[in-house]
Amino acid sequence: MGKWVLEDNGICNRPGQIANLPAGKVFVFPKEGSMNGTIVIDGSWEGILLEEPLSLKIEKGMVVNISGGQIANQIEESFEMAKAGIRSSKKDLIWTVAEFGFGMNPKANELVGNRVEDLVLRGGAYFGFGDNTHLGGSARVGIHQRGTIRTPEVLLEETTIISEGKVSAR
Repeated sequence: MGKWVLEDNGICNRPGQIANLPAGKVFVFPKEGSMNGTIVIDGSWEGILLEEPLSLKIEKGMVVNISGGQIANQIEESFEMAKAGIRSSKKDLIWTVAEFGFGMNPKANELVGNRVEDLVLRGGAYFGFGDNTHLGGSARVGIHQRGTIRTPEVLLEETTIISEGKVSAR
């Protein structure tokens, strides 16, 4: 997948350190150009609770197709608008699969339509798309949006981390 970068635990005890509140997620910077398949986002997109799932087809770490009703059209429009502000050599990077994480906050037990809180849903997962430079990547494209998955299956090597939305690894 990539290198596990950070846990967001809410502790800020050094100068310059930042955290999200509510905290409680673990996330990774996917290896650029390595992902292929389909990601189904069925929870929320940037804090908007989804009425129907989004389906994102991924080839070589890039979204090549998105479907899922009106919200899919709005997402495409926002990413296309973001292309206008970046140089030609970077335009193809706008659809980078930039981040993958899963929620660990024991108090977050349902999606509520809040962008930060939905990402820490215990037993949920999310993907981020667009700019990945905050995690050490090369896609400096000026847009980064995330979508959540309600009940994912997350395996690390052969260890099940999340199954049917329940955290099983300790």
